[in-house]
Amino acid sequence: MFKYFALLAVSFGMAFWGCAPKEEISVKKVGPTKYVFISCLGNYSKIESVFGELDKWLADKEIEPAGAPFGIYYDDPNKVPPDECRYDICIPISAEIEGDSLVQIKEIAEMEVASIMHKGAYENVGPSWGKLYGWIFKNKYEPAGPGMEVYLNSPMEVPEDSLLTEIQVPVKKK
Repeated sequence: MFKYFALLAVSFGMAFWGCAPKEEISVKKVGPTKYVFISCLGNYSKIESVFGELDKWLADKEIEPAGAPFGIYYDDPNKVPPDECRYDICIPISAEIEGDSLVQIKEIAEMEVASIMHKGAYENVGPSWGKLYGWIFKNKYEPAGPGMEVYLNSPMEVPEDSLLTEIQVPVKKK
């Protein structure tokens, strides 16, 4: 599925996103990042297959990813029914290319994010999201956009308890 994960985590993810496997929360600048994405609606269980579609699309066009894959999540799954959750599955690129009816192209401008590293299974990421949002409000920030998960390694490469996911929420000072 994520055939480029091992290379990405070492060559790009840790350097560009400034990640370290800690539970500390920090505020930092990220981006700009140009990426391909597929917009999704519904249960998060289809994320793996969507990454597979993006991988195939890029391979067919002979384009290498330029960074760690990530997801942009627009809805709180604790407040929105699973079949109504909106999200984008994304892979950074540096190539000049046009999207099509399935895959679109976008760029994230440089932005300030609050960030926390989650280590472990994807289905256990909820408490890390809660800790990050609690910190944001406690420290006089407010969310300035949808949250993101940056996937720094792959379940195809490491055991589930070693998965590294950096959670980022764009923020601004109150």
